[in-house]
Amino acid sequence: MYGIPNTQLLPSPLSTGGSHVTGWKTALITGSSRGIGRGIALKLAQGSARIAINYVANKTAAQDTLAQVRAAGADSFIIQADVSQPDDIRHLFNTVQAEFGTLDIFVSNARPRREWFADEAIYEQRKRIPLFLFLAARKP
Repeated sequence: MYGIPNTQLLPSPLSTGGSHVTGWKTALITGSSRGIGRGIALKLAQGSARIAINYVANKTAAQDTLAQVRAAGADSFIIQADVSQPDDIRHLFNTVQAEFGTLDIFVSNARPRREWFADEAIYEQRKRIPLFLFLAARKP
């Protein structure tokens, strides 16, 4: 599992104003088969980051994102995992580590689905959990 020693806060590569992301090698984006997650994947692909595209149910959409990311010139793969399940989370991170050996950017973009919650009020609360971007850089 990932340990992130020697981390420092760094500016977001997505807020640099340019389309080229430099110094960021690998990314995992949960919920990246569509919408905001796909947009983030495509932006990172412009900088040639290697990208793990996560989806929970829509493999066709994930494959479409994969094709677009590869068309932009970036290395990528898709991985199915439900981030509400601890075993799936472990599998997700272990697969990324096996494929890329490291992780520079983690975007938690997956959103809960209505059918996961018996109580509407809890669902409404959970779906408002903000998207966050976590960056970790290892000092050489």
